[in-house]
Amino acid sequence: MDISKIILSDPVNGWIFANAKKEVYLVGGYIRDLIRGNISKDKDFVLKGDVEGLARRAADKFRGTFIVLKQNQTYRIVLKNRQCIDFTNLAGKIHKDLRRRDFTVNALAWSPDTGIVDETGGKGDIADGIIRVINPRNLADDPLRVLRAYRLSAQTGFKIEAKTKKYLSDYSPGLKKVAPERITEELFKLINTEKAHFYLKMCLEHNVLCEIINSNPLIISNNLKLIEGFERFLMKIKAGRKSNYGKNRILLMLNDNISQG
Repeated sequence: MDISKIILSDPVNGWIFANAKKEVYLVGGYIRDLIRGNISKDKDFVLKGDVEGLARRAADKFRGTFIVLKQNQTYRIVLKNRQCIDFTNLAGKIHKDLRRRDFTVNALAWSPDTGIVDETGGKGDIADGIIRVINPRNLADDPLRVLRAYRLSAQTGFKIEAKTKKYLSDYSPGLKKVAPERITEELFKLINTEKAHFYLKMCLEHNVLCEIINSNPLIISNNLKLIEGFERFLMKIKAGRKSNYGKNRILLMLNDNISQG
């Protein structure tokens, strides 16, 4: 698969690469998903130069909403189709930037000049279906990455490497310092995956879930059993084991987008 053609055929990507005056890279999950044969709606760019200026121009060009995530560092535009495009200042070389990221499968970059930049063996881990931490200290830099490992595993079906599991448990106390809204967003992404109970149970076994839910582990475990039972109930509905009337009524309720997806 020629991912270069796929990337540049996207109007947003093509415009950004054509209008960035200094080096610019597409990074992270967008490249990971392309290698897996999927196209992600959200994009992350790292670049040098006037990051805010380019983001504002892109927002005007594609009629998106401009958002400051971190002044002088990261900006986001949200398009009408809910696509999010992040622009982050690239400090130093791209190779150093990739080594500061969370997991090897996310530490990938692409530009028209370089093609894929794989500093940590991410392509190999994608092929093997493995989630591997780049450097355990990177989990301390942003402890939300601990929870993200399980969400990523749930979304991709990749297995978390044994040493990485230990590091996730070791660094999980840092989650207490993470803003609740960031944890909530990550947790809801995990809950919206198939077999969410399996990955939540893994979080509990690795002493991660108790760091973000202030409750007795036994109570959490019992609630996870309820989630597992509800998932089986939903599978029966999808399989058509309920009456059409009941099935349609329940599906209408479940398809009503109330909050957090």
